[in-house]
Amino acid sequence: MKGFLIAVSLILVAGCASGPVSQATLSPADRPAPALAEVGVPKASEIATERIVVEAAALRDGGVDEMVRTLSRFVAPGTWGPESGTALYADGDAIVVRHSAAAREAVRTALRAMTGAARRTLTVTARYFEMEPEMLVELEAAAAAEGGLADVYDGDALRAVVAGWLKQEGVNVLTAPKLTVFAGQLGTITIANQVAYIRGYEKQAAGSAVVWDPVIGTISSGIAFEFAAIPNGAGSADTLVRFSLDMSELYEAQDSFLVLRQGGALASRNTELPRVLDTRIAATLSLRPGQAILAIGAEPPAAAGRSRLLIVVIEIEWQN
Repeated sequence: MKGFLIAVSLILVAGCASGPVSQATLSPADRPAPALAEVGVPKASEIATERIVVEAAALRDGGVDEMVRTLSRFVAPGTWGPESGTALYADGDAIVVRHSAAAREAVRTALRAMTGAARRTLTVTARYFEMEPEMLVELEAAAAAEGGLADVYDGDALRAVVAGWLKQEGVNVLTAPKLTVFAGQLGTITIANQVAYIRGYEKQAAGSAVVWDPVIGTISSGIAFEFAAIPNGAGSADTLVRFSLDMSELYEAQDSFLVLRQGGALASRNTELPRVLDTRIAATLSLRPGQAILAIGAEPPAAAGRSRLLIVVIEIEWQN
C-alpha cells in the first residue's frame, strides 16, 4: 500500500452533501493497557520449555488445538517457529510453550482470561464503508506512513460520525456482517470474488496430434477479516481484541504470449498475467465497555491511479 496518513486527531466531515457541512471531531479514546506484555523474538539463552495443563472446564469443541491457535495470535504474534527456536503446540490436555520467560507468563495470563470466560460469547459487527479520502478527514497534524490506521474510539461518538457519513453522496456501504463466537474463538469473515485467468497451457497427446489445453488459475479479489477476543485479564470487563484486515484487488490482467512447440513448428498462445495489489492492517487493541474500533486502509488505486479509503467500524457486545 502507498503511504497513508496518521494523525493525533481526526476532523470528520458530517452532514448532508447538498446542504451546509458541519464538522465533528473524533479523537481516540483512552483505553486500558493490555494485560499481555509485548514480547519479541527471544535470544537463544532466554528460551526454555514449559508444559501447561489446560483445565477441562475451559475447553470447547475445538479443544486445546483451538486454544493454541488463539494464543499464537495474542501472545508474541509472529515470533513462533523453528527459525526463532520457539514453539507453541498442543500435547494431549496441555499446551507446550517454548519461548522466553515473558512469553510463557503471557501465555499463562491469557489462559486464565480464556478459562474465566469459557462459556461467554461475543457478537462482532464489522461495517465496511468506501469513500474518497477528502470526504473523510482533514488532518491537523499528519505524517506519511506505510500501513493503515487502527485505534479505539467512544462507541456513541463513532456511531454519530457514521450517521453523518451515511448522509453523504459518494459513501458506499459495502457490507455489515455480524458474527457470534465464543471468547477466544477465531472468527473469519471473507467477502471476495474468485477471478479466473489463463495462467498457462498443458500438453496433451491426442493420437498423433499434440493439443495444448489452457490451464486456468484463480485468485481472490476482496476482503478477509479475522478476529479473536478475550477478556483483558482474568475477571476483567475490558476486552483484548486481535484482528487483521486483508484487502486484495485485481488491478489488471495483462495479455501476454506463450511460445509453444507444436510438431516441427512454433505456435503462440494467449495467456494472462494478473496484477494483484494487497493491503494488510493488523493490530491488538484493548477496549473498555462501550468503546469501538475504527480501522482505515487505502484500497489499491483504480485505473486512473486514485485510491479510495476502506473504513471498517468494529463493535463488540459480550453475552454471558
